[in-house]
Amino acid sequence: MSLGGPILLLSSSPHGIHATNDSFIYLGAASSLAEGEGWTYPFGDPGSPVTLFPPLPSAVLAIPAALGLDPLECALWLNAVTLGALLFVVGWIVLRASGGSWGAAAVAIALSALGLPTLFAYAHVWSEPLFSPFEVGALAAIAVNLETRDRRAIVVSGILTSLALLTRYAALSVLATGVLLVLAWPGRTIGARLRAVALYAAVGLPLSVAWSVRNLLQTGTVAGRSEVIESLSGAELRQGGSRVASWFLREPLPGPLWLGLLLLVSVAAMAIAAAWTLFRGSSPRRPRRGSRGVGWQGTRLHPAVAAFGLFAILHPLVVIGANVLSDRSPPLNHRILGPMYVAMVVAGVLLAHACWKGWAGSPIRWLVPLTAALLLALAVIDSVRYVPRELGTYVKSRDEYHALAASLEGVVGGGTVLSNQANIAWFILDRPVLSLPLSCLGSSERPDLGYVDHLKELAKDLRGSPRTVIVMRRGRTCDPFTVAGLRRVLSLEPTTKAPGLLVLTGPNGAD
Repeated sequence: MSLGGPILLLSSSPHGIHATNDSFIYLGAASSLAEGEGWTYPFGDPGSPVTLFPPLPSAVLAIPAALGLDPLECALWLNAVTLGALLFVVGWIVLRASGGSWGAAAVAIALSALGLPTLFAYAHVWSEPLFSPFEVGALAAIAVNLETRDRRAIVVSGILTSLALLTRYAALSVLATGVLLVLAWPGRTIGARLRAVALYAAVGLPLSVAWSVRNLLQTGTVAGRSEVIESLSGAELRQGGSRVASWFLREPLPGPLWLGLLLLVSVAAMAIAAAWTLFRGSSPRRPRRGSRGVGWQGTRLHPAVAAFGLFAILHPLVVIGANVLSDRSPPLNHRILGPMYVAMVVAGVLLAHACWKGWAGSPIRWLVPLTAALLLALAVIDSVRYVPRELGTYVKSRDEYHALAASLEGVVGGGTVLSNQANIAWFILDRPVLSLPLSCLGSSERPDLGYVDHLKELAKDLRGSPRTVIVMRRGRTCDPFTVAGLRRVLSLEPTTKAPGLLVLTGPNGAD
């Protein structure tokens, strides 16, 4: 069942994997690693250390680069492998936590594979495809430890948490989930809880601490500084909530209107029935708590419900905390909030399965398969519309970048190459590219008041040397350059056009 996701990904990506600005940081560091230069940038300020992103994604991409393969070509296959691993772990933990229900495992795998956050992340060269199996595996191992008190599960969770932290700084939410659950779960002495947390931290933290110390020594910052400027407002918080809701019920309602309305009615009825059973039922009136789970009408909720449910709560709080307490400003979009999705699916499926078992002999139990069928139907309808538009698009795909590279053959000569997007220009030229100053900074388009002065200083540094400038229009409304101003200050020759690019060359010995 876990192979369905990788097959869908590979078969629906005719133009190859997609890449954004972040992707080329991973690819650039991978190239430097393959050439023995460590985690450094080959563009912008070549040789400067990478700190803004953790080291593991680049280390994985460095393997095909060291073998002489195209990392952008191999990234799609790497994503397919990690997607298969993610779905396998999802199926395994649901199968175990549900007492061997293959139906529950199949539903969890299908919803995880067809979810918008999953398709969105695995279509790109990002850190999320590598992070997700570590996240889910770490949470599953914590749940097994809470169930069995087996220290080996704590060690496995610590290893996977360590790998998650080396993949994304947002893995702090995984670490926080593990620590809180081990400390708070009933049935253990205080000493046993503290020993378990100490073991978890001893396994999970050393490599991340070493990476942070390296960053601090080389750059004076623990996790890098981002130029992106975000203001976390109430409107953005509401948009984040709407994005999470859209993973399960898109706007406008997909498919026939009655299908979405029926899902809402079914979920509401199941929630009311569950509440009535829990608080008004005859036996037992309240859930029984113990070291192995929570009682529910003759069955028990596996600790996996608590592990995945708590992570889904803590992850957005960690993201909000990063906005408020640090100079990192992750937006509340599908990508940043995406790790919540699979956790919500696992916790939701296990809760629904507990209802199914707890309502044995009652007709209301059929609300469970009805809700699952509606969610799966809407997921299929959504993916049919989403997959061709996102996975199959040419824009920002491997094929588009290769076409850009072909269009510049013979256009760019020797000398210094500069670009407003040095990372992309580096990739399509396969040579060092310096960064041009930007006329605006960050996604809020704050003006760079020293832009002209920076250009003039650059012109002095390049006095007498041949140069080529490659201009790519940035997103939103910020036009980073006035072409006439660039040509005047840098003494550039008339433009040479290439598809999607503006290429300026010169001077040849001029000041």
